[in-house]
Order: sequence, then C-alpha cells, then structure tokens
Amino acid sequence: MSSARGTMGRIIRTLRSTPAMALFTMMLFGTALFGMVVALEDVPPVLLATTRSSLASVFLVGLLMIFWERATGIPRGNITFKRVVTADLKGKGLIWIILGFALFSTLLPNIMQNVGITLMDPGSTSSLSSLIQGIGPVLTIFLAALILREHLDKWKVLGLVITLPATLILTTYGSSGFQLTSDTTIGGLLNLGTAISYSISAIFLKIALNRGGNPILLVAVNMIIGTILIIPIQIILISIGWESPADILHISLPSLLAVIYLSISISAIASFIWYLVLQREKVSKATFYIFLLPAFPVILGYLLLGERLDIIQVSAGLSILLGVFISQRKG
Repeated sequence: MSSARGTMGRIIRTLRSTPAMALFTMMLFGTALFGMVVALEDVPPVLLATTRSSLASVFLVGLLMIFWERATGIPRGNITFKRVVTADLKGKGLIWIILGFALFSTLLPNIMQNVGITLMDPGSTSSLSSLIQGIGPVLTIFLAALILREHLDKWKVLGLVITLPATLILTTYGSSGFQLTSDTTIGGLLNLGTAISYSISAIFLKIALNRGGNPILLVAVNMIIGTILIIPIQIILISIGWESPADILHISLPSLLAVIYLSISISAIASFIWYLVLQREKVSKATFYIFLLPAFPVILGYLLLGERLDIIQVSAGLSILLGVFISQRKG
C-alpha cells in the first residue's frame, strides 16, 4: 500500500514539475492554430478574438473566485475591486505593466493572428503560421537580454542570424512562389507581428511575476483588460458593416467547439500554466520549450486539414527550428 502511494506521489510530483507543465502547455498551444483555422470558417477574425477573450474572462473570473484568498491574500468578505487593485496591482507597481501586457498578449496578437490566417494560403495555413511564429523564442531571448539583463552569448546571436532569413522566406513565399505584395505575404507579416507581440508580452509578464504578481490574478486581469481593449474595435467594425454579431448565431458545431476550446483550454488554462512556468524559470530558459511548438500545428495540419508544404517551406521551417535550438546552447 505504501509502495503504491509512493509511486502515485512520484507521478504527481513529476506532473507538477516545470518541464512537465511546460510540455503540456506547448501541446495545448500547438493545437491553437488548428482550432483557429476551424473557427475562422464561420466566425470573422475580430469577432473570434472578442468572443474568445470574453469567454476566457468569464471562466478565469470564476476560477479566481474559487482560489481568491490564495491569489490575493484578501479574505472573501473583503472582496472589492479597489482592494484587488491596491493589494496585488497598484501596491506592486503593476498597473502599467498589466496594461502593456494586455496590449501585447491579448489585443494585438489575437487580431493580427486571426486576420493573418484568413489571408494565407489555405493549403498550408496553420503549418506556415506556426513556422513563422517559430522565430518568437529567439526574439524573446534578445528582449530578455536587453530589458531583463539575462545573459546573451554567441549562440543566441547565431540563432537569430539563422532564423531571420528563414522567417523572411516563409513570410513572402506562397504556393505560387515568392509574392512580395500578395495576401499571403500580408498574412505572413501579420503572423510575424504576432510572434513579435508575444515576445514583448513575455517580458511584461516576467516583470510582473518578478514583482510578486500572482499568476492566476495576472491571467484573469490581463484577459479582462484585453477584452475591454478589443470591444471598441469590434464596435467600429460592426458599425461600418465589416463584421456582424449575427455571424456567431449561424456557427457550425465544429466551429463552436473550436471557439470554446480556444477560449477555455488555450486562453485560460494553457496561459495560466505557462505563467506558472515563467514564474519558476528565466525567460531565456523557458523559451526552450517553445522550440517544440511549431511541430504540433504542422502535424495536425497534415493529418486533419490536408495541409502540405513544399521543399522550400520545409527547409525554411527546419532552419527556424535549428536557429532556435542553437540559440539555447550554453557557453
């Protein structure tokens, strides 16, 4: 009996370990692009971003209420918005950090990525998007060195030198060859902008965590503020007739399930677990796990969406992965 308990205890400790949490998070994040491709078949890009962040906010607020005292240190009977702001945000100098984080982790990437996906070559959308965003870890490493003063060595520089040209190729190359002014290129640039935005958001997040911000409170407040920032853009698009809330009423079951999955599993659960990983690790070390991220959308795109990549796209994608791998070497 004691042996079984010991084995179960070891399994639980392993599942709670930083590597296991990071790998699980990458698996979830890796399925996000597949979910976006499915959801965008019925839901306009910005409406998807608005719906996704709104549902995630509701879920996270419920989660926060359950773990309220652990997250804020405030007794349940004293719950007020003012106490939250004073206790864990304003008191730790996190107000402007959270605003910047919400801008670069929720508002900008959600809109850029969704619009970018709709413009890219439908025969390889999720695969190409994931490979272009594969440059994110290298960008994050450089930002961590510049802003957080984390160590930067020759391997990280070499990684950037390798990944930048490969990313440029994937951004401008479509099924008809290099197309500098096509929708595919614009979509690629928006996905590249998504990678840059997420890299910047990782720095904001690490600063907030270093100042004592609680992960579950940070992810909830970030999502709420991000939703507030998206809503005015959504109202403008509706008012000029570019998008309509009625589109969500005619959504197919696969798209509906994809929206729910993106909202709860990706925007809420995966983000929270990733915040825990960053709380424990340096940004430059945690980005190693993102190296694994592009593999999941490519595999899912091939198996479930019938996506195909030609030799140039595969070579460029492998170059990005190689660059990220090299950038993680020590010494």
